[in-house]
Amino acid sequence: MTGSEARQKSPEPPSRRTIRRLISGIALAVFAGVLVAAAWQRSQPDVLPLGASLPRLQYVARTGAGALAPYAGGRTVVIVYEATCEHCQAELTALNRELDRTAGDRIVLLTPARGPEPDSAATWWPRLAAASNVEWARADLASLESAFGLRVVPMTYVFDSRGRLAVKYRGEVSADVVFPGARNATGARLHPGRGGVLGSHDSGARP
Repeated sequence: MTGSEARQKSPEPPSRRTIRRLISGIALAVFAGVLVAAAWQRSQPDVLPLGASLPRLQYVARTGAGALAPYAGGRTVVIVYEATCEHCQAELTALNRELDRTAGDRIVLLTPARGPEPDSAATWWPRLAAASNVEWARADLASLESAFGLRVVPMTYVFDSRGRLAVKYRGEVSADVVFPGARNATGARLHPGRGGVLGSHDSGARP
């Protein structure tokens, strides 16, 4: 046996084998942790199931402090968004264009504290900014998560005149579905769509 053959057949140094095993163990542990976290999240009860009452969330609007409350004259549509989320921008842009569909409904646009200033909203969505049935509001992130549960944006919640949740849309949804499409919805399921993660600047869909 030549010296080169002996070197080729010699076992790896123990330190290299140990490092590889350690890396493999860490990767398996991370993967298992992701699976456990996903399973735990799926097992948690829905914070705001269909039929639930409108959360009495405190917020700050252009006119001062306010709180969510049922609208006796029609539906209350709550849209949770972030200005940096592309899907949120697309949904609000479509709603701005289709504002006439919202007659008879009250709309609350809720965002974490870093939402757009009124002047920016007026520039991006002038009809929404001027509409008498639309309220722009801010609430802290912890309160939004506590009240609505999901961390995906945009989220659209449709409450009836009694303040009961009739239907909700996860991710971007077109205005013609919510107005008036949701009026005849049975509220049988959560409608998925494209969205980002609440509290981040990610505008892509969350797994």
